[in-house]
Amino acid sequence: MDLSSTQYPIQNLNSKIPNPEPLSFHQPAFGEGGVTGAGNDKVVVHRVVRDQVRIRIVWRGGDTSTTDIPIPVGAFAELSHGTEMKARLLALARQGLDDGQIANILTAEGYRSPLHQTVLPSTVKGIRLKDRIFIKRSQSHPRHVPGFLTVPQVARMFGVTTYWVYDRIHNGTLAIARDQNTGLYLFPDEPHTLQQLKQLAAASAHPLGN
Repeated sequence: MDLSSTQYPIQNLNSKIPNPEPLSFHQPAFGEGGVTGAGNDKVVVHRVVRDQVRIRIVWRGGDTSTTDIPIPVGAFAELSHGTEMKARLLALARQGLDDGQIANILTAEGYRSPLHQTVLPSTVKGIRLKDRIFIKRSQSHPRHVPGFLTVPQVARMFGVTTYWVYDRIHNGTLAIARDQNTGLYLFPDEPHTLQQLKQLAAASAHPLGN
């Protein structure tokens, strides 16, 4: 069945969409049972690109709600932003970052692996090796720069994940630029900086702080 533009009564959505599993892959607008509310009239499913569908709920009364949902695809080449993701991935790999760090950065920037909502280190490794970029043994461990803390060091120090740090760098919460010599994000190992990071991590540990 062609999903490019299909309409379904809301109560029959799951039973009529072929292979409904992709639609449960990520449902940001439909949490807590929103798709089956009695006030809904119908849903329009539109496949905007190979790896994404657009769901439009038409509410009784004429109002509409729209959200885009990523769906699994069979290969990296089928990702709509695969070309730019690959270029970014290889640029990070050439800076000496390891696969896990690259995966966290790309995930924070909105990219993903074909079958997952996030970028997997295995995806990074596969693309990196195809381009014959090899990590030296000395690069497989977090670097130590005197007077500064790297992202992995900050993450360990405050009990957060490296993704947590990268996510806040890319959304502007942590205002920091890459060091031109190392290509790394380096935090000054100073009391004022450490106190700010501690407060941010503590706030994020509380539900109201996220």
